Amino acid sequence: MNSTEGMLHVTQLYSRPLSMMPGTDEMTAFNQTEICENWREIHHLIFHIANACFAVGLLIPTTLNFHMIFLRGMLTIGCALFIAWATLYRCALDIMVWNAVFLVVNFMHCIYLLYKKRPWHAMYSATSTAINGYHLGATSSKNNYCPS
Repeated sequence: MNSTEGMLHVTQLYSRPLSMMPGTDEMTAFNQTEICENWREIHHLIFHIANACFAVGLLIPTTLNFHMIFLRGMLTIGCALFIAWATLYRCALDIMVWNAVFLVVNFMHCIYLLYKKRPWHAMYSATSTAINGYHLGATSSKNNYCPS
């Protein structure tokens, strides 16, 4: 057997369905239509809305000022919808647990990003004037400064 005949034999094996391959009678105990019937449940509306949330979150342009907050918010909504879908329609504990972990991570990161975007300039200026003794019209004995 030369290498060309060997290659033809291998390509013939890969181009045949599994049930026609030699020695696979025990592997094809199931019918192809039985496998595909399980796919009907994944086409539920909650599943599609969750994937749409993921797509919208990933398509937000980075030129937008709050794009990371919107991204994390959409990922959080998508994970929450996946949890609802996995719990109510698929009864799949592993999908629910993984999405609960992702939900917590995305929610905590969203809270962190919101904390970083808080208006800290007003708080900082009020604190600095209170430290220097100029807050609420207080007179400093060091500077003899009285704001009017």
